[in-house]
Amino acid sequence: FRGHPIWEINGWPTDSWMWKSLLSSKHLLEVGTRMKLGDDKSIKIWTDKWLPDQEDGRIDTRKLEECNKKKVSELIKDGKYDSEIITKMFEEEDRCKVGEIPISMEETRDNMCWVFSTSGNYTVKLGYEVASSWHIRGGMEKRGHENGSRNEYRTSILKMLWGLNMKHKIKHFIWKCL
Repeated sequence: FRGHPIWEINGWPTDSWMWKSLLSSKHLLEVGTRMKLGDDKSIKIWTDKWLPDQEDGRIDTRKLEECNKKKVSELIKDGKYDSEIITKMFEEEDRCKVGEIPISMEETRDNMCWVFSTSGNYTVKLGYEVASSWHIRGGMEKRGHENGSRNEYRTSILKMLWGLNMKHKIKHFIWKCL
């Protein structure tokens, strides 16, 4: 990505089929990813998506002009959220949501997680299930509108496909052909 997040990358007509497939899912990835707190040094309070239970993952409170806090690490003091700073900076709803996020005691880096899975890991199977259940006009289409028996047949084929013991790129190719 040459130092750019995938959300900023645009495709070209000459791109490979695989690259076009990856780029076609970037909206799904953008909606489903959140920053997971580790050492809290890289997460930006006002622009990053770091609230797991928030629809867009961002703080709703408007940033006050006199506020000079930029990173989540500036909200933490002695291993706990600084309630004085949080009370001054955020509205009640955001204060509650921030307070519910556990602070990592390990020295791990901040990283991304997938909110639609219990493990936080993205898989093609989960991505497909989420995309299939959405109905976005002009974007991903809901696939559950087909007649019942045909839809059940398709689901059984896909379950069989994802359960096969073969390389993921081959499964992905077969899935695209269906």
